Amino acid sequence: MIQLNITSNVIQVLDFIKGLPRKINAQRQKNLGKVGILAQRESRRNAPRLEGDLERSINYEVGDGWVKIFVARNSRAGAYARRMEYDKYKEGKGTKIKGGRAGRLYIQRAIKDNMPKFRKIMGNIYS
Repeated sequence: MIQLNITSNVIQVLDFIKGLPRKINAQRQKNLGKVGILAQRESRRNAPRLEGDLERSINYEVGDGWVKIFVARNSRAGAYARRMEYDKYKEGKGTKIKGGRAGRLYIQRAIKDNMPKFRKIMGNIYS
């Protein structure tokens, strides 16, 4: 939380204002990390399951003002991940055990279904 003590002198107020962009950017990056963790967790919950390699291969990366959820192509589940996200397939036993959430578009659904939570997290920059 960013606060300003009203009884501060003018120099302190100016220093505070000058430091605001850095503080806001630091909080934004921290919040993007929270978004990444949530998106990763939800994508793993939604992921179809054969042996568990796909779930373990879902990662996130935070950059300057962005977050990316992905499965690296060179990971153990790289080729499988794309097929499970986009292609139609018959669900196996492991996917059925996970329940109705698991299946196609596991990353896209994790993002879409959690957009209100992401907005709330990112709104915390100013609170």
